[in-house]
Amino acid sequence: MARNKRKAVADREKIKGIRKNARRRWRNKKAIEKALQNVVDAAKPPNEEEDSPKVGELPGEPVEKPQSLPSDVTRVPTLKKIRSTEIVRSDKFLGYGTFGSCYLVHFRGYLVTVKEFKVRKNISLNKIKKEVRNEAAMIIHLGDHRCLPLLFGVVTRRERFRLVTQFHVEKNKSLTLSRAMWKAELSKQSWLLILKRIIDGLSHIHKRAILHNDLKTNNVVLEKRKGELELNPVIIDFGKARFISDPKSLMSLPVAKQCAYRKNYPHIAPEIVSGEGMQSILSDIFSFGKIALDVLDLLPTATAKSIKAARRACC
Repeated sequence: MARNKRKAVADREKIKGIRKNARRRWRNKKAIEKALQNVVDAAKPPNEEEDSPKVGELPGEPVEKPQSLPSDVTRVPTLKKIRSTEIVRSDKFLGYGTFGSCYLVHFRGYLVTVKEFKVRKNISLNKIKKEVRNEAAMIIHLGDHRCLPLLFGVVTRRERFRLVTQFHVEKNKSLTLSRAMWKAELSKQSWLLILKRIIDGLSHIHKRAILHNDLKTNNVVLEKRKGELELNPVIIDFGKARFISDPKSLMSLPVAKQCAYRKNYPHIAPEIVSGEGMQSILSDIFSFGKIALDVLDLLPTATAKSIKAARRACC
């Protein structure tokens, strides 16, 4: 009986903690939404419809600040709007994911990458537009870094919402870290330099108070920069990124579905899948650890025994 009583007390404390965290996240969410609406209202003249162009507006001109940042972040990102007529689609398809597809386009004489957000069932167009703006705002807030993408702007005035970023190229082709691990013949020094630069990029992301939340080999592309011999990694896809102060709520999956989720998304930290923890710097580091293990598998000096021990520590 005493054991059951102690368990009941522990359960009540756990539920109390979950409710407290939920209230805190709800307050943060409402504060961000309110600040976002205030900024958008201030940037829009009275009675102006969103899809009607402004008089004297130039293509690519900054016209609004779509997202306000948490109180611990002072800089408000400014997005550049791009007209859909300014981009000309090429025949080159780069890939696809949960939220849309990526392909090459011509923009003002340059080859750039476009991430086109697909219309999803039971998801409103306003929510999809918000996803585009939020991902763009994250990239802008991160600032300049050799391991992060360069944003040209967004297309949000038509149903096909798009994010326009720099095309990171190796021999005129897009090369992800995942593909390079299968095809590229790189030296041990090159692989270790790639890992070091990914660490530098991830550290910069965290210093800017942001979590990536989806770091994996498919979300790192390699590029050959002018005047450099080694490949440079660039961390991409900030669709799931959030501020450290505003992580996603706890997951709640049955045990059977947790196993399936871990199999499909092995780069996600186990405490997130089990619902015992939220997104954090540590969960991003876990995801990087998965990348590091995959790369270390390629190195001749990494013995099977050491790799096995590392996998036991991280899995």
